[in-house]
Amino acid sequence: MFDQRAFWLFEQIIRYEKMTSVALVRKMGLSERQFQYDFEKMNQALRHVGKSEIGIRNQCFIIDPGLKTAYLEGSELFIRQEELFLGEQDRVYLLYLYTFIRQEEISNFHYQRVLHVSRNTALSDVKKVRGFCAEADVRLVYSRLSGYHLVGTERDKRVLAGRCVNALLVLPLGEIALKFVLESWGLRARLDATERMLLDWQKVNRVELVQDRQREWLYLAAFLRCRGKHAGLAFSGMERELIMQQAVYRMTESLVVALFGTQNEMERLYVTVQVIGAQRTAEMGEHAVLLDLADRIIAAFEKLTLLTLDNKRELRRSLYDHLVPAYFRIVFSLPLIAPMTEQIKTAHPELFEFVRQALSPLAKLTGKTVSEAEIGYFTIHFGGYFEQKREARRDFEALLVCPNGISTSLMMKSQLRQLFPELRFVMADGANIPESGYDMIFSTVYVPTRKPVYLVQPLLTSLEKNYLIQAVAADFPTIDHRHISVDALLEIIERHAVIEDEQKLYDAIFNKIYGKVSIERGYAPMLSELLTKDMIQFTDEELGWKEAIRLAAAPLVTGNRVKTDYVDAMIETVEEMGTYIHIGKGIAIPHARPEKGVNQIGMSFLRTRTPVHLVDDSGPAIDIFICLAAVDNEAHLKALSQLTRFLTNDVALEKLKQAETVEEITDLIEGEEQE
Repeated sequence: MFDQRAFWLFEQIIRYEKMTSVALVRKMGLSERQFQYDFEKMNQALRHVGKSEIGIRNQCFIIDPGLKTAYLEGSELFIRQEELFLGEQDRVYLLYLYTFIRQEEISNFHYQRVLHVSRNTALSDVKKVRGFCAEADVRLVYSRLSGYHLVGTERDKRVLAGRCVNALLVLPLGEIALKFVLESWGLRARLDATERMLLDWQKVNRVELVQDRQREWLYLAAFLRCRGKHAGLAFSGMERELIMQQAVYRMTESLVVALFGTQNEMERLYVTVQVIGAQRTAEMGEHAVLLDLADRIIAAFEKLTLLTLDNKRELRRSLYDHLVPAYFRIVFSLPLIAPMTEQIKTAHPELFEFVRQALSPLAKLTGKTVSEAEIGYFTIHFGGYFEQKREARRDFEALLVCPNGISTSLMMKSQLRQLFPELRFVMADGANIPESGYDMIFSTVYVPTRKPVYLVQPLLTSLEKNYLIQAVAADFPTIDHRHISVDALLEIIERHAVIEDEQKLYDAIFNKIYGKVSIERGYAPMLSELLTKDMIQFTDEELGWKEAIRLAAAPLVTGNRVKTDYVDAMIETVEEMGTYIHIGKGIAIPHARPEKGVNQIGMSFLRTRTPVHLVDDSGPAIDIFICLAAVDNEAHLKALSQLTRFLTNDVALEKLKQAETVEEITDLIEGEEQE
């Protein structure tokens, strides 16, 4: 039977067919023994359902083209319900949904039968389901008359149903498991009918939904139709007013009638919220408050990161498109399951934290905490704008297909541009893919075409990037001369040396071979590496604010990290924008755009024992100037993040202001980094 691990391995082999078995083991984080076990289990499952096994020859996978095509085009591989092996948490989700759409009284025997587990395991799972229900003020209770059933408001029950659907859909076997729940009650056909209704409604009303959100809404809508209950679904007067103001609300009456055969007003409000939470774009004039919110978030992000973002008009438009569904998801507690969140936090920890802080206006507006899953998508959004536009040779054109929204598309485009500067990328949403006019496709989903298609993740690891470079090079040898395989190099090293951390070595080799020359793709220095002894000064002089900035920046000029033009630019920026460099508590961080004269990333520190008033005598009194020279949009973020934590620690800041020597400053910084 297929379990999650064996099925995940199957998916990875199909997705990365040209990746060697050694590289795939490394990518999945498996030991050789675990890989062999899962590989055999996968082939046993394939044999059981009458499918061709996958072979290995010289570390390369041998896949029957028919098997690959059948899976990518949506085949469920004929997995039978009794052959589906599910983990503990997966069973909690399934039991909840099974109970949510119950068609008769449920006993423990029903749970045993649907999960194919023992009586004691079913009873243990019931306890876990009760704990899960408590998260939304819902109770799973049992009575002789009614069997197992849910108690709580209809809206709370639906919140949990949405969480179950979303959580299962990100699992390798989740979609199959959801269909089995419907099949358990003989309601599998409802899903196909629901899909037709939603697609027809979208076509008539010209409504575009993000693909992942559309799939989540499809399954939830199918389960709601199977449940067939509307009583107790309530919204407050303020919520009703907000929903009824939306343009989509005028379109949802026909959808509600199609789905539920009723014109129930509460159901219409509910469906409207679900559609808005999944929408790809929004009308610019429809949400003036959110348009203003987009401006405030951009301003907060620029202030926190000391960046001036280009293409702000385009960023405002796309951020607004992202804000509208996010706002409704947060306000109405719609679940957002984002499997990439931890990967985003690991790959971009400083950016993630700055975005979290920049979203404080959103948290204040909704009165709710913005989840890390939502923050992750906003991080992708801002990260996508960090790649500087540059001219590419027009030898080859690549189509980039990503149906999951502008944020994910931007991040993908940024990464692919770094890997393949020779290509010109054209965006497509997956619905309207042209037949010609391009040489290859990079896509997050399967695309039936005769052109080479490279399946990619929205956020690529170094191993996946290496695989992608080798795969493209094999099909287009003239694109790039960089055909060195990191895996081959690593195998050579393993034969002659002991490797303590294979993943770190892999990343280091990849970045050395394929990383850009600029620091943007290189090492991001820590605060202590920038604020070294030669960058720290004290003065007893009474200075004007311009003199203070020039003195503070002097070590950067002396060290050839910046040109004198950059110092002039910092002063001119203050003259134009006022006291924006003051971040509070008597601290100012002068800075300007990198192209104004930055040679190398740097920071310098000046403590003035006599406070300096910015701009005029009524301006804020400054006694610490920290000049920043950034070479790009990312390399300084780690040091800036550490500086921010330092300066917001009142105890550390007081010690900093009391310090009398350069050594005291450097010791304080190093001490804070070790905390």
